[in-house]
Amino acid sequence: MGDIGFAKSLDYSNNYLYVSHGSSGLYIVDVSDVSHPIEITRYKTGYKYDVAIYNNYAYLVSGYEGIQILDIIDKTNPHLIGNIDLKENPADRTKKVAIEDNTLYVMIDRASGDFDNSIYIIDISTPSNPKILGNFNTNLMTNLEVKNKIIYLTGIYDFSIVDATDPENPFFLNTFSKGSGAGKDLKISGTYAFIGEWLEGLRIIDISDPRNLYEVANYNDYCVGDIYITEKLAYIITQSHLEPEYSFRILDISNVTSIKELGVLNISSYTKCIDYKNEKIVLGDGLKIIDISEPENPGVIDSSEMCSDLNKIILIDKYIYAADGNDGLFIFQYDGFISSVVDDNFSHYSFDLQQNYPNPFNPITTIGYTIPESGLVQLRIYNVLGQQVASLINKEQSQGNYKVEFDASSLASGIYFIHLKTKDYKKTIKIVLFK
Repeated sequence: MGDIGFAKSLDYSNNYLYVSHGSSGLYIVDVSDVSHPIEITRYKTGYKYDVAIYNNYAYLVSGYEGIQILDIIDKTNPHLIGNIDLKENPADRTKKVAIEDNTLYVMIDRASGDFDNSIYIIDISTPSNPKILGNFNTNLMTNLEVKNKIIYLTGIYDFSIVDATDPENPFFLNTFSKGSGAGKDLKISGTYAFIGEWLEGLRIIDISDPRNLYEVANYNDYCVGDIYITEKLAYIITQSHLEPEYSFRILDISNVTSIKELGVLNISSYTKCIDYKNEKIVLGDGLKIIDISEPENPGVIDSSEMCSDLNKIILIDKYIYAADGNDGLFIFQYDGFISSVVDDNFSHYSFDLQQNYPNPFNPITTIGYTIPESGLVQLRIYNVLGQQVASLINKEQSQGNYKVEFDASSLASGIYFIHLKTKDYKKTIKIVLFK
């Protein structure tokens, strides 16, 4: 990719890769034939940190140049339609972005004063005319996640939750002062925030009540880099406090108040990349595929030393797309991601009604559920008196995983119940509306 590789990040959409390049801007690569990737075009804009694809538009994170918006409907002729420059000082730097529901959330590092951050909320429903809806200042943040218009921030000293359901008037729900742990990675899972910190290890914050944040556990034997969270397990990259040794570790978090280490695998270097697929973990240590089907005994089952500085990996089907800081773009095939045994009589779906998220909520929350077979599905909301206050789903649905949004704007604060019913199953969970 050009004279030097320096692939900083990438995104994937409909058989195209979009690679942000450290010196050449944006590459668009056709990977419909993965063994013969074709560079469709190169949009030369200079140094790019990151790229996010959303609704046929590319959002390029450009550091000191802000964010550039490209129309990529015609892949052979991407063209600039908008620019978002939020600098107050020439040394201010665009650091992180997140996109949700035609809204762009942007983190700016301020170079002046006490090096605070600014978070901007921007309407991108018309990408050629982005509109700033609101903003707020915060202190030394390093990462952000957005779910259902709630912004989660972690930084050098604090973890914060900001309600942006009214984007023109975002407000802090709470801030948890966690000390100088230098938070690096942030994952939100269920009612917990998992923070990977350079100095304080893996920290787990209970966020079920944003007004009452507290730490439930801290795995602090090792410095922690990137993390991946599933329902019961945490996969982390660690470095010893005492020696420059790196390892991949599997932790049992089924009881978050008592973290148990299950398995350890030494690796040769720190990696910025970790991802999961079909009981395999992919690491950017060179490139390693680790079997985690037995968490107590993780082992490398395949590897490549071709990569030396992976910045991002994406797993699609049986392919690994890898952006390398030294050598450009790599595409690997690994057939082990695809199960060789298919049982047509086995349903891969188990009936479940998941806890809504966020909870408590105000006024919108998302409800996830799974049905194992096709049939009539009813999803209803009841108050504490047993009276139905909303009917969200009442129709035939195929087996699978579903999500539905519940808007409780018309309801008063209090406790409510979600009831999911099919032909053979039913389940009820409690939710809390807090206005």
